[in-house]
Amino acid sequence: MKDEVFIEVILDIPRERSLEVTPLLDNGILEKMTGYFEVLYEEGLRSDRSVMKLYFPAGYAMARWDLESLLLSIGFDDYVIAESSVNRQNYMEAYKEHYEPLRLSEHFGVVPNWHRGTPKESEFIAQFSDGFIPLYLDPGLAFGTGRHATTQMMVQFIDAHCFEGKTVLDAGCGSGILALAALKKGAKYATGFDIDGNAVNASRENLLENGIAPDRFEILEGGWDLPQIQSRRYDVILANITMNIFVEYRRIIDGLNCGRLVVSGVLEEARDAFMRLFGESWICHEQKTDDGWILLDLHRQEH
Repeated sequence: MKDEVFIEVILDIPRERSLEVTPLLDNGILEKMTGYFEVLYEEGLRSDRSVMKLYFPAGYAMARWDLESLLLSIGFDDYVIAESSVNRQNYMEAYKEHYEPLRLSEHFGVVPNWHRGTPKESEFIAQFSDGFIPLYLDPGLAFGTGRHATTQMMVQFIDAHCFEGKTVLDAGCGSGILALAALKKGAKYATGFDIDGNAVNASRENLLENGIAPDRFEILEGGWDLPQIQSRRYDVILANITMNIFVEYRRIIDGLNCGRLVVSGVLEEARDAFMRLFGESWICHEQKTDDGWILLDLHRQEH
């Protein structure tokens, strides 16, 4: 495993536009990408630029092209891309330098596993007046570290609402952060799924690392069309996924046995288009915006 090789694609873009890219990457828009991180602390890093390192399987010849196609599709023309190879061990050590503890909501905070039990964690906990709920994460080669608006709004929603005894579906679970937060808030059972095997492994490991009993969750590899997903009943679906996924799987999502759908990963400007898709079956009870992204709390209409 230590000798596993990845293609490393380094992306340099204007810092003010980085928030347009990170939620898309977190939601798996580049299907072959196995992970990424944003360089937050590095000597010589310009304050007006953002540098991201993206990882693809060795031998995948379209890595650079996939990224450039994404950038062009969202109107980017100011970017620099470089490509090289890196082994897994070097990647794993490098990304740890760029993740610090992060407060997400009144009670929730992300603590990278390597800071657990350290003075840095103690300093971080001191920010919380009471009721601190740690989310210990090792993102590994998965997505969802809580560092952009779509994830933060979701965690804030979970923190502010009752999940006691509920069954939850975490769609596109990434690192498992949403399932973990819901279980920490008292959810009875969480099912998560992701098309990326690295995300599935990371979610399972993160839930166990946080003391969640194995009989309280299941993480599946695949998408909305998994038979296990379609056959179960959920109290709440947490879907931090992009608009194109909602468009593609609208009929399946609409047909699930669930009365509440909480959505992020949709741009504020796409809200009306989203509601045209789901408005016949769902009523929006709550809306929140952050950095141009929206969270919608949808309740199924009674007919």
